[in-house]
Amino acid sequence: MINVTHIADHAVGIGANGSCRHRHIVLDPSAKTIKCDDCGAYLEPFETLMNLKRAIDRTMEGIKEERHKLLELREQNRHLLAARQAEKAWQSRTTVPVCPHCHEPIFADDGFGSARMGREMAKLKRERRQEKG
Repeated sequence: MINVTHIADHAVGIGANGSCRHRHIVLDPSAKTIKCDDCGAYLEPFETLMNLKRAIDRTMEGIKEERHKLLELREQNRHLLAARQAEKAWQSRTTVPVCPHCHEPIFADDGFGSARMGREMAKLKRERRQEKG
């Protein structure tokens, strides 16, 4: 006998008592039967397989939603990741971060982050620099 746990929310049973949700099932390969371990009802194989498919589909949908949330959080925290990377380079004693555009080194005492520019102005400035060269 093979014990399968929590594969479906609902299954159709033969002689089931109606209140059992058949969440714990046992597969018997020799008798080719599926039995609820909770109520003892024999379950219809096709319905059990369909419930398994629905459970997998729900799980996959949940994984997709969590992945989407993770990607959104990663995008929201991109600036924190950049700051951590710069901090890690400064702490290494052998490296310093460099500007990704001009490749000039940036030292911690350069006042990194103390000067600011509006986001829209920065985008325009970057576009103009790209057009020139």
